[in-house]
Amino acid sequence: MKRLALLILILLLVAISPVSAFASEPVDSGKRITVEDSIMKLIFGDDEYTPVEKATFYGLRHICDEFNYEVEWDSSQGYAVVTKGEGKVLTDGNGNSINALVILPGVTLIELHDGDVGKLDELPVEYKAFIENGRLYVHSSVFENYFGLKTVD
Repeated sequence: MKRLALLILILLLVAISPVSAFASEPVDSGKRITVEDSIMKLIFGDDEYTPVEKATFYGLRHICDEFNYEVEWDSSQGYAVVTKGEGKVLTDGNGNSINALVILPGVTLIELHDGDVGKLDELPVEYKAFIENGRLYVHSSVFENYFGLKTVD
């Protein structure tokens, strides 16, 4: 019975969650997109019945296409490579420019490349990218930290 109540709670939260949008920094730049294709996951702490956070995931290709970033899927290795489009910036989360991000579904590490030099940045385990219905979804923090895009409600 508790599991049924939990399932109903999750479905209600998903149904009533507001549609989010992304805006490029600065927000007043005029470039905004509405994203209806998102997946919200409830993250539970020690108590399996009490969610402690809502984590929102967005389709990587959809956001990148809208903001003119390039996405290539390496089907043999099973990962996405995101590179800058014209006039676009990718950062390492500390504001340092990088050339590419490598995102592997099911893994908490994101590989950052600047030329031939690569380094890893780790996401919380709850934020790892995943594939659903043939689409790669990544946590909203990836867009904020590495693309300079901000979620607005």
